[in-house]
Formats: sequence, structure tokens, C-alpha cells
Amino acid sequence: MIERISNQLYIKDKIAILEEYPSFSEEYYDIFKKDLEKLFFINNKYYKMLLIDFSIDEVIFNKGLYNYYYTLLQKENQLIKLAVLDYLFEMNSFLDIDEAITELDKLLKTKYLRNILKNQIYVNLIFLKSEKNKDFQKTVEALISNLKNTIDYRSHIRIYNYIIDYKLYNLLKKEDILTMIKTSENMNLPKSVKSVIERLLLIMK
Repeated sequence: MIERISNQLYIKDKIAILEEYPSFSEEYYDIFKKDLEKLFFINNKYYKMLLIDFSIDEVIFNKGLYNYYYTLLQKENQLIKLAVLDYLFEMNSFLDIDEAITELDKLLKTKYLRNILKNQIYVNLIFLKSEKNKDFQKTVEALISNLKNTIDYRSHIRIYNYIIDYKLYNLLKKEDILTMIKTSENMNLPKSVKSVIERLLLIMK
């Protein structure tokens, strides 16, 4: 019941935001960013995630908004941080690749970084570094190594969904993907992980 109400509120809020911003052009960015900064004082993580998702759906990007979202990686909770990393991944075509890599590499050195966040950063870096082959294989190996320490099934699902949805299987070596899969299969993870692995294996055939 609570989840259903939350979903209804999520949809209601999304409609309200769409009505507030019916279309986007450069002139809207500063207004939207100011509203975001005010709304992020609301102590509701799902609403905050909604705002970031909305930015992704509407492809809302400018440097100021990017920098603002990046600051959230330093102070928000895990769910918000993952949403921001999703945003950064989706907006990579707007970024200076070297600058984006530098910022994410710096983020990896953050103290007490949860494995699910670390793994997502590696996935973002793999996609960015493929553009210029900068330390690409080293990053892949770091992801594989960290996956072995990751018992959070959501992280495993995230990685495989990214590989599928963004066709990262065209960038990664088949043996590296199979190593990841074997790692996941050797853990006592829910059936949902097995399901996404089966989807990936079908694609790779």
C-alpha cells in the first residue's frame, strides 16, 4: 500500500514538473537549476531522484547544472548518488572526455565509498575511456576485482543492465564479461541476478 501511494505521488510530481517546464531551451536552464537547488532542501529522497530522472528524460544539460549535480555526490545518500551517476553517464556526449574522466577518477578516491557506487563509477569510466582507450583495460580489471567484493545484488544487476542497455558488450572482451558472470554466479545472489545474466548471454551468442 505504501509503495503504491509513493508511486502515485511520484507520477503526480512528475506531471507537475512537466507542466511547470513544458519545453526546454537554453533560457530555462538557470531557472530550472535555481528551482532544483531549492527543492533539494526537501527531505524526500524519492522526490530528489525524480528531479534527476526528469533531467535525464528531458536531456537537460548545461555546465552549471552538471557541476551542481556533481556536488551532490559529496553529500547526498547512496540512492541520490546513483541517480547522479546515471545522469553523468547519459550526458557524456556533452562533456569534455578528459575532464569527466579526471573528475570520476578523483571520486573513486573518496573515503568510505560503497561498492555499489564504486562499481557504477567504473562502468561510467569504461564507457568514457573507450573513446580514447585511456587506461581502458585497467578500469575493466578494477571493476572485475571490485565485483568480487560486492554482495549487494543490486550492483550486479546494475552492471549487467548497463552492459545490455548501452551495448557495452561491444567494448568489453568476451572473456572479461564471462569472468564477471562467473563471479556473480559463485555468490548466493537472488534469481533476479540470474535472470539478467541469462538475457546478456542470449545477446552475446
